[in-house]
Parts: sequence; C-alpha cells; structure tokens
Amino acid sequence: GSVRVQIEAFNGIAGSTNGNGQKNIQVMDAFFTYKFNPAFQVRVGQFYTPVGYENYDISPATLETVDFSNICYRMACRNAIGYDFVDYGRDLGIMLMGDLLPSAEGFNYLSYNFAVTNGQLPCKDDNNKSKDIIAALTVRPLKYFNVKAAYNYGEYQTNKDLENEEGEEIPGKYCPMHRFVGGFWYNNPTGLDVRAEYGYLRGKKEGISLAHETGFYALAGYHFGKFLPVVRYDMYHDSLNKLSLNNYDRVLLGCTWEPFGNLKVQLNYMLSMYGKDVREASNNGKSTSSQLQLMGLFKF
Repeated sequence: GSVRVQIEAFNGIAGSTNGNGQKNIQVMDAFFTYKFNPAFQVRVGQFYTPVGYENYDISPATLETVDFSNICYRMACRNAIGYDFVDYGRDLGIMLMGDLLPSAEGFNYLSYNFAVTNGQLPCKDDNNKSKDIIAALTVRPLKYFNVKAAYNYGEYQTNKDLENEEGEEIPGKYCPMHRFVGGFWYNNPTGLDVRAEYGYLRGKKEGISLAHETGFYALAGYHFGKFLPVVRYDMYHDSLNKLSLNNYDRVLLGCTWEPFGNLKVQLNYMLSMYGKDVREASNNGKSTSSQLQLMGLFKF
C-alpha cells in the first residue's frame, strides 16, 4: 500500500482563519491506496477525482501551461449548484481503480476508476445524505495515445431559493447535477503532444435550470529537447450567467523550458475574446483582454 498527504499551508484565502486569527492549513490530499494487483486497487480518504485529464492524470509539475483549462477550473474543480468557487477537485470517499489488458510494449490497453464520495467541499461536513458517483474509463489503443471519458452524478444543496414558473417554492436541498468530460491525448515525450477535451455540466430540478455550462479546449505542442512550445484554444460558456467573464474564447501561446528534471520555467501569453453582451456588461466595453505569465517551478 501507499499513503499520500498534501497540505496547503497558510493559504491566504480570505476568512480562512481560526478563532485566534491564525491561518488554517488546508488538507488537499490525505488518502491510502492498497494495490491487490494491477487490475484492482482501492483508495480511501480525500483524493483528487478522476474527472478529466487535467484534474487526475496531470499535475502542476507536468502541465504544459501555467494554468489549467477552464474545463478543469470550472467543471472538475467547482460545484455550480452547491458553491461557486474552486474546490481543487478533491473529495472524501472511496475509489476502486485498476489497469487491465497489459501490452507487450509495457502499457495497459484499459484503465478504470469508480468512486463514491461525499460531494462536499474538502475538509467540510457533508450537508446532505446523498453521495456522488464518479466513473471514468481510459482506452489506450497505442503506446502514446489514449481516449478518456468521465461521468459524475450528485445531488447538492443550492445556495439560493428556488421558485417554479407558478411561483411555488421548491426545496433546494437535493438538486441533481450531471458532469461529463471526454477527450483524447497523444503524447510522445520526444515528439508531438496533442490533447483535446469536451465537457458539459447540467443541473435541473422540477423544470428549474440550475446549471448549464459547456467547455472545450485543444492543445498542441512539440518536445524539442528541453523545450516544449505549445498553443492552446480554450472555450467556456455558461448559459445561465451569460454576462460572466468566464464566457470567453481564449488563445494561448507558450513555451516550457526544463533545464533539468527538477526545474521548469514557463512563459505564456493569453488573449481572451468576449462576446458583445459580456464586453458591455463585464469588461468595460473591451472585446479582448491580454495576460502574460512567467512561472518557475522547482520539484523535489
């Protein structure tokens, strides 16, 4: 078996202090994994959920860009009904997982994950008796290529009052929501790196729409020795919050330099493009915004 513990110390999040005004330590990962054999493993504790590549198969140490896509931030790492901020894509529960059908080249043709979790913010008591169901399947027909699909269903307590078209009050404690993320990834460590994912998030109770969001991104790069230049297109649309700045089309140009295995330096330029409604209501009339990011990451 193995144990993993990761904390976020003195995180600086507003309000995250105890009664003495001291900063709280946020537990990110705290789980135990027991490997009966490659085909059957059990994980128990607070762990990152297998929704999408970026939340499960990729870490900040291996991501080709400084920031994750909006599918990861808004879909895998956020509950659109229960709360509206990043929860780091973690949850408390139990997960079964494994790798099946080993190939002669040393990779497995099939991997699976099935988890039952609280469906609540990490390090916070569950506010209802409903549990989340998460299922993911990865198929690898070739050594460097795989296709992945993940589905998450849960019922959550909404943070706003509900009222139907007839003006009747609707209880907001068990509101169903579906999340799906699917895509493909080809990654040759000495050549081409191409990945794309599509995701949707839907929540509705008794005809009242509570969440309706869609996202997509496509990334392409090429490993030139210690350098990895990349380009990424990222789109996200929230049909219920049409004036949100999260509704954008974004193009990223960047490059990662890894002089040695423990250090990487990344430079990214991002151009975000907004529709008419967003730019008039939320972006001071501007149709675009630009951002330049420079990050160094040392791992040990």
